[in-house]
Amino acid sequence: MRLLGAGLLCAVFMAMILSVVALVLLAVFGMAELNAQAIEMRRWGAVGPVWKLGLLALVTAFALFAVVAFTVRLSLFAPATVGRGHMVSLNSMTIARGAFWPLLVGLIVTGAPKIGLVLLWGAGLLFGVAGWVVFVVVLTAIQAPLTMAFVGAAYRRLDGWTPSQDRA
Repeated sequence: MRLLGAGLLCAVFMAMILSVVALVLLAVFGMAELNAQAIEMRRWGAVGPVWKLGLLALVTAFALFAVVAFTVRLSLFAPATVGRGHMVSLNSMTIARGAFWPLLVGLIVTGAPKIGLVLLWGAGLLFGVAGWVVFVVVLTAIQAPLTMAFVGAAYRRLDGWTPSQDRA
């Protein structure tokens, strides 16, 4: 129940972050006054000045990076909840402080089976019932244990918490 509660708290937090990012991007793109007709007609050269499009791309990249950064820093909530024996949600961001890049690379590497499945599905090589069976088997037998092993090892390496710290 603690793990479910911590996951729910992290999901609510990420939903709030995504909402704010989406609203900011909508406001920025709205203020940019791009040519909507050119977008509809797919005349990309007439959408707006190059400098404005470049600035919008930079703002979008920064916003997406912020979402990824929050996701990576929250990724240790499950092993922290199990390891500490109480709900750990936003506090997992403190545990991950200073280890963003190694965590991101590790999550990308452990996410390779899922990425491969999505690519196979998109290429039309996985389809029908057999495709769904392969998808479920790979996600439950390979992806989930691999990712949990990685975040568990990362948590053990990064966290200096001991049970006596809660009693003090």
